[in-house]
Amino acid sequence: PTSNFLAIKTEFTSIKEGNEKMTVKSKQQHKSSSSSTLLLCNLLLGVVAMVLIATAPSTCQAQEYAAQGGDYQEYQDYADGYAQQDNLYADYANRQQQKDTTATTGAAAAAGGGGGGLVKSFLVGGAGWYIGGRVHSTRLKSKLKRDHMKSQKTLYSQYYNDVYKLQQQNADLAYAVEQYQTAIKQIQTD
Repeated sequence: PTSNFLAIKTEFTSIKEGNEKMTVKSKQQHKSSSSSTLLLCNLLLGVVAMVLIATAPSTCQAQEYAAQGGDYQEYQDYADGYAQQDNLYADYANRQQQKDTTATTGAAAAAGGGGGGLVKSFLVGGAGWYIGGRVHSTRLKSKLKRDHMKSQKTLYSQYYNDVYKLQQQNADLAYAVEQYQTAIKQIQTD
């Protein structure tokens, strides 16, 4: 039992030392990224605190005013008799409501009117999908073309280098053959 305990203890200490070494390395490697993350978090926390501090007094004042039984003044209190004349929006709202009720109860509703929102959404979505596909395929096509041109350029340069080396080798072999032929002629004449 004690030998098992010692074995477990030595294994644990070796694992612990390995983890400490890894922790030191990771701390050294990620020191700059963690400090920038910490700086960003502190900045965000500061902005949130400033917003909360700025909005707290006005919220408290409004709640205190309402709690004391105060009511906010209405537009008519300051209108000086113009309140009766200023009903342009009310007239517009009434006309829109009349249009809506006649459209939903009249012949347009029976013919299927008023449900164009879904069709418009599908049309806009389909057009966006098509245009997005065109944009992305154009980008992909230009990237593939650029990569193809690059690989074709390296292939041609390799081809020209190989041809040049073969021509040089042929010239060297032709020179060697010529030297051997002259040597053979000298041997035959002697």
